[in-house]
Amino acid sequence: LVGESANTVTGYTLIAGTNADNYFITTVPGKLTVTAANIAITVTAGSATKEYDGDPLTKDSFAVTSGALAEGDYIEATVVGTITDAGSADNTVTNIVVYHGTGADKTDVSENYAITPATGTLTVTAVPITVTAKSDEKVYDGTALTNDGYDVTGTFVGDDGFDTVTVSGSQTLVGESANTVTGYTLIAGTNANNYFITTVPGKLTV
Repeated sequence: LVGESANTVTGYTLIAGTNADNYFITTVPGKLTVTAANIAITVTAGSATKEYDGDPLTKDSFAVTSGALAEGDYIEATVVGTITDAGSADNTVTNIVVYHGTGADKTDVSENYAITPATGTLTVTAVPITVTAKSDEKVYDGTALTNDGYDVTGTFVGDDGFDTVTVSGSQTLVGESANTVTGYTLIAGTNANNYFITTVPGKLTV
């Protein structure tokens, strides 16, 4: 670690035949000095992505993404970030400390590092929902063919969903025309940003 200590002659032996009485031997310690380094590292918070499910998205991991720790060193840090609705949010790494050793020998060696924190990104994507107007057909009878039904592909989360869906279309004469989803409303409390809603027309055929 950074600091200094004595480098001591702790013993010696003489070549065979050397008379020790002929020499007055004195030992003098040297000095071992470790100075602080300036190791540049970037510590980046983890990133994560998931589809909206109503639960918060977090990621408490981090990694050294540039530079390298000295042998035996390791990092402890705090990662803070959360997002629930569809969108993106920063995942931030804070309280970064570099340690060496464990237990009673655990020592903060952060002074040896030029630490750059970098944010990760937490992303929640919208749930895809498709609303398809019903198709229908009949033999010509002089009256209009309509069908206000629809099918939903994809699953809303929890109590979210459609309150109303409006389907408009009419075909009287022989031929065909589109049966179209012309509008919809969502149940109160449903966040439209959490869903990617696509409408698909059906077909009315006489």
